Amino acid sequence: MKREQNHFLDLSKPNDCIEPHNGSCYRYLELGGKEHQGQRPVGYTGMVWSSHRPSDDQQQFGYLVPSNCFAVMVLSGLVDIATKVLKDNDMAEVAKKLRGEILEGIRDHGIITNEHGKKTLAYEVDGLGNVNRMDDANVPSLMSLPYFGFGGVDVERVLETDVNELLLNTRQVVLSKLNPFYFEGQYARGVGSPHTPK
Repeated sequence: MKREQNHFLDLSKPNDCIEPHNGSCYRYLELGGKEHQGQRPVGYTGMVWSSHRPSDDQQQFGYLVPSNCFAVMVLSGLVDIATKVLKDNDMAEVAKKLRGEILEGIRDHGIITNEHGKKTLAYEVDGLGNVNRMDDANVPSLMSLPYFGFGGVDVERVLETDVNELLLNTRQVVLSKLNPFYFEGQYARGVGSPHTPK
């Protein structure tokens, strides 16, 4: 995860893939761009970069906010395991630091204000001001975050907002025409995906 916080690397340095914190060594042939790392540039946010959504669709922007929220929850569990089971305070500190950096990235880049002046979570961002407002019927998704227990006092402290209100506002957007993959028909309505037939 740490390496993908700084996805683009200087390929003129041959040891970048073995030196820590110099960037990503992952290549995705279908992405094209600089050494197949993707054509769209990203800014550093503290979040973890990825190329594909859980549905295996290529992302529009490099930071998938629900996946980063999920990473925060997983890292919380790792801190507990490292501390209580493994008695490894160094591992716990590394996980805690990474978790904090991701949360700060979510705070600074993943929380947006909608048309009604309410704070919501974006689906994808690039760290350069571009945002993709949608949700996909997969996991992790924006709608799945309450199910996985995203929140808590320490999360609210870093995000500087009421997480329950943030998730409710996000849910309202996801379950509306503001989400291009929200569908309504005669017999059903709900969140679909780019693969949902119209």
